[in-house]
Amino acid sequence: MKTSILFFVNSRVRGGVEEVVLSLARGLDRRGYDTHLAAPPALLAAFRPEVEGSGIRLFPVAISSWRQIGEMRRFAEYLRRQRIALVNSHLFYSTLFAAPLARLAGVPIVIETTHGPEAWRQGWFKRSGIVDRWIERLVTANIAVSEANRRYLVRQKRYPAHKVHVIPNGRDLAKFARADESQVSALRTRLGIGESDRVILSVGRLEPQKDPLCLIEAFARVTTTFAAARLILVGDGSLRPRLEEFVAGRGLRSRVLFCGFQPDVTAFYHLAEIVALTSLYEGMPLVAIEAGAAARPLVATAVDGTTEVVEHGRTGCLVPPQDPQAVADAVCRLLADPQEAARMGWAAKERIQRYFSFERQLQDTIALFERYLGRQRGRQAA
Repeated sequence: MKTSILFFVNSRVRGGVEEVVLSLARGLDRRGYDTHLAAPPALLAAFRPEVEGSGIRLFPVAISSWRQIGEMRRFAEYLRRQRIALVNSHLFYSTLFAAPLARLAGVPIVIETTHGPEAWRQGWFKRSGIVDRWIERLVTANIAVSEANRRYLVRQKRYPAHKVHVIPNGRDLAKFARADESQVSALRTRLGIGESDRVILSVGRLEPQKDPLCLIEAFARVTTTFAAARLILVGDGSLRPRLEEFVAGRGLRSRVLFCGFQPDVTAFYHLAEIVALTSLYEGMPLVAIEAGAAARPLVATAVDGTTEVVEHGRTGCLVPPQDPQAVADAVCRLLADPQEAARMGWAAKERIQRYFSFERQLQDTIALFERYLGRQRGRQAA
C-alpha cells in the first residue's frame, strides 16, 4: 500500500515557494508515493497543466481565518478520508492552520518547511512568539531551506534545534543549462532586443521583498555609462503600476521591459549577460540557482540564503541591500569586462551543479520523510 503524503501551501500566487512545492510533489509522485497537493483554487489552476497525466491528486482549499469553519472541516475530512500519513506545509501561514487540523484528523506526522524570515508579520503577531511556539508543539519536524533559515528558526523563533533540518533548495539544472537558440532568437525579436544590446535580467515577483525599485534606480545609473543596456523584468505583482510610472518618469520606457509572469524563463536567462536580485530577505532564492545553472553571473544583495549560493568575486557580486549605487557599480563592472563576467558564470555553473540539483533536494526530503514515517511504523508495530 502506498504511503499518502500531502503538501499544503496557502498562497494564491505562483512564486519561488510554490515552485518548490510543485517540484517536490511531482518528484514524490514519480517515486511511487500517493501524493496530494492542497492549495487555493487559483494556485491549483496555475499548476494543473504541469500535473496532468500524473498521479498527483489536487485538493482546492483556502483558509485565511479561523472563522472559516466549513473550509477547515472540509480539509480535516479530506485528510482523514485519504488516510494521509504525513502533511508537509510550506510557510508558517500554512502551518498555522494545517498543523492543528492535521492533528485533529489523526495525521501522525506534520513537517513544516520555512523559506525565510517572515517580514510580513505586523504588530503583536510580529513581536510575540506565543502562537508560533504553540503551533510548533504540533509539528513533528521543521525543514529549513538554508543555514540562515535554520538560524532564524532556532535563534529568533526559538524552535528546538534538534527538530530543525537543513535541506537546501534545488532545481532541475538540465532545464536551465542550455536553451534552444531558435527560441532565444525569437524572444530577442519579440522583445525588440538588438544584437549589440547589453541585457540585465530580473526574475521575481514585483513585491516589496524583492525591492525592484532599487534595481530600476540602479539601472538608471547604469544607462549613463552603458547606453545599450536593457533591463528585462520577468514577474508580476502589486508594485508594477508604481514601477511603470517611475520608469516612464525617468525616460526609460524603451529600455525597461515588463514581461509579466512567464511559465518558462530558460530563454530569458540565455538572452541576458547578467542576472540581478535585489531582495531585502530570502530563504534560498531559486533565481540564484537558475542563473548559475545557465552560466550567468549574479549581482545580488548579501542577505540570508543568497550568500550560501553566491560566492562573492567568484560566481557573482554580493552588495548591500537597499543600495542602488552598489548594484549599479557591480553591474557596470561586469558589463565593462565581459570575459570576467563569463568566467564568473562558468564558475557559478560548476558550483550549482555540485550543490544545488533538484535530485539532491528530493533525495534528502524523502530520506527525512522516511525517517519519521519509519518511527511511526515502528510505534504501530509495537
